Amino acid sequence: MTTRSTTLSIVSAFLMASVLPAQQPAKPTPSAAPTPVQNAPINGATPDYWEGHEWRVVQFYDNDRWVWTLPLRVPEPYIAFSGGIIKGSLGCGQFTGTYSKIGGQLAISAKWADDKGSPCNDEEKDDAAKMLQTLANVRRVIPADYVLLLINENSELRVRLTAMQPGKDFAELRNTFWHLNQLEGSTADFSQVVINIDETAITFSTPSYVLRMPFQYHLLTGLKFQITPPDSKYIETLQATDQQVANAFENALQRFASYETKQGNLTFYGKDRQPLFVLNPIQSTGIENRQWRIAKYRGDGSGQADSDGLIDTKYSASVLFLNGRVEGSPGAGMWAGAYKLSGDELAFDGGFWFEGAWSGEQIDQGYLVSKAFKGDRRIEQRGDQILLRDKSGQAQILLVPF
Repeated sequence: MTTRSTTLSIVSAFLMASVLPAQQPAKPTPSAAPTPVQNAPINGATPDYWEGHEWRVVQFYDNDRWVWTLPLRVPEPYIAFSGGIIKGSLGCGQFTGTYSKIGGQLAISAKWADDKGSPCNDEEKDDAAKMLQTLANVRRVIPADYVLLLINENSELRVRLTAMQPGKDFAELRNTFWHLNQLEGSTADFSQVVINIDETAITFSTPSYVLRMPFQYHLLTGLKFQITPPDSKYIETLQATDQQVANAFENALQRFASYETKQGNLTFYGKDRQPLFVLNPIQSTGIENRQWRIAKYRGDGSGQADSDGLIDTKYSASVLFLNGRVEGSPGAGMWAGAYKLSGDELAFDGGFWFEGAWSGEQIDQGYLVSKAFKGDRRIEQRGDQILLRDKSGQAQILLVPF
């Protein structure tokens, strides 16, 4: 029988794990089923407070591996339980069904339907089918302040969810980019500062400095920020003024209480309702300051190609060009590299690195996508999409905005 102290330490580990790292999370190495956990509310949550809210799907277990659903899924993967009805999505398609609570046991009956307007790819369809099976095996919930753990009949963790509250948790600001316009107590030059708000963090960026500040939304206490030291590998030629502005920004964020969008601008307030800083939106029309889905790439000749000689990505892949640095994933691992932009000419110097376990097909895609990016590329705008060509004019990559 697991003791309460041991159980709470296990649960605490799960809670700490929901603070995602500075870069996109690597897929964990497959391992045995998780250690059993106690079915008890923690951190002030009541047994039924999980109902009537939407919960972001962070990861689920499909009997041989943990599947991360963030940050490459758009729109937001979520599940909602309300009045016996369950609804949700893994980012494409929809879950619908019912749930019931009888004698402390939870039973879920759900089905999934694809989105005809924006069909899921093979990987997403496979994950949806596995998620359905996972939900069918859920028997209890462990509610906490900001996380909901779904466990099976053996008290093994199967799904981890985090709280959502549009208008309070930055959900409506996901993947947005901003200029820093005003900062409390600072008269520095903000012209090269770009602020990116994604699904898990606020990133302060200049050409020489990056500071990423993860956040979580707690249903009971609101937004909470985790202030972390900058990773030295993202500091190129560090400018003292950049670090000073970043420190002032970080100090202001530690006193955050609320935010408000008005006339397109975003203002962060302290507890006294005094403005801490003001952000102006960046309307990106080029390749920078925008989250891109890598839709197609030049393969090795073994797959069926389109008229440009490109094949569809089988595994979710993304890229972000921000202040000279590249972020995202080519389908396995994470990007590690830099770029230079001159008009419609892009010089890409980078590859990808691994952490965790990936299939051979994912690694193959990662190498080919990285190869298709690397070197000098010409940007060709195709409506809202971007096609990258090499010096000979051969198409290499097709980018589609999220």
